[in-house]
Amino acid sequence: MQIAGIRLPPLLARAARECRPHVVAAGVFSLCINLLYLAPAIYMLQVYDRVVPTGGVATLAFITLALAIALLSLSALDSVRLRLLVRASLRLDALVTPKLMKRALSQGPSGAQAIRDFDTVRTTIASPAAAALLDVPWLPIFIIVSFLLHFWIGVLAIVSAGVMLALAWANQRLTRPVMEQATATLASAHNWTQAASVQSDAVRALGMHSRIVDRGLRRRSSAVTQLALAQFAGSKFTAAGRFLRQAMRKLAEASSSDAFTRWANESLEARARRHGANVTFWRDVADAAPAMGMCATVLGLVRMFAHMTDPALIGAPMATALVATLWGILLANLIAGPVADRLERLSEAELAWQRRTLDHFSALARSELDHAQGLQRQLKRSYGT
Repeated sequence: MQIAGIRLPPLLARAARECRPHVVAAGVFSLCINLLYLAPAIYMLQVYDRVVPTGGVATLAFITLALAIALLSLSALDSVRLRLLVRASLRLDALVTPKLMKRALSQGPSGAQAIRDFDTVRTTIASPAAAALLDVPWLPIFIIVSFLLHFWIGVLAIVSAGVMLALAWANQRLTRPVMEQATATLASAHNWTQAASVQSDAVRALGMHSRIVDRGLRRRSSAVTQLALAQFAGSKFTAAGRFLRQAMRKLAEASSSDAFTRWANESLEARARRHGANVTFWRDVADAAPAMGMCATVLGLVRMFAHMTDPALIGAPMATALVATLWGILLANLIAGPVADRLERLSEAELAWQRRTLDHFSALARSELDHAQGLQRQLKRSYGT
């Protein structure tokens, strides 16, 4: 049995066949969910086509009720789909884990690593990532229905899918080598820790407990650092994807180019305010750190003067008075100030590319939405409606 070109081991292949009904049912629910994702777009089209020209309040109430029912149904189907995947993971665990446990007892650390790998697979099956994977086969149907609704909605869906796939591919290409190395290092650290725990009596008898702990921490620290670097690199693509999804959704729902431009300006201003608040905080810390150091210096001098009669007690308050100012200066110039400068540069770069992207979207909105509105007004004048 193969999945995505990967040949499964016989044990896992037999268990996957047993879980096939759960996956098929989850796939059917994914089809319904993807069709219901079109409900907001259909709702906005009906509002602009039926409610705005006529001002029908009853029509607006009924289509809003239909949208609410569709969204509630979407949430319910999504919950049922996730429960099916959880049931599939539990069924897989019941079929595979007993045999893996028997192998682990006979093979030692390598068998234990197999159980950990299987737990990773089982957890992934019951996660939202597996549900998102089930949505991929229905993407062409979603795009076809988008074209049936409106030509430019379909074009926007294709462009959005292409951009999201490009971001996912770039993220995978950038982080995959680091993630593979970090995963291998972390697995090696787990195996090493397990082997050391088995020999814990001998380690304590030889007086090597602290050295073993330090060595284990160094191994784990290396793996955790590599994972953190990969996650930091991937977070940039995640933030970019979130922004582009929101911009494209607003573009699809916008009634005019002015409405989209207004949302774009408000969004960028809100983002700039959030970034500015973080920069201001670190600027304030940089400004206040030397003053706080001087306050600590004064307190150290007061304690020193209070013990002038006993020379043995002067040393500690004097050291506090001398070091406090130095710590304040170091905090301001080596930590808070550079952090504020770094955040400010990152904010300027992020806002710059987001501004350029929204400018392109605004130009697209002016060329298409305004043209469509002008054509609609011309038709109304021609037919007297």
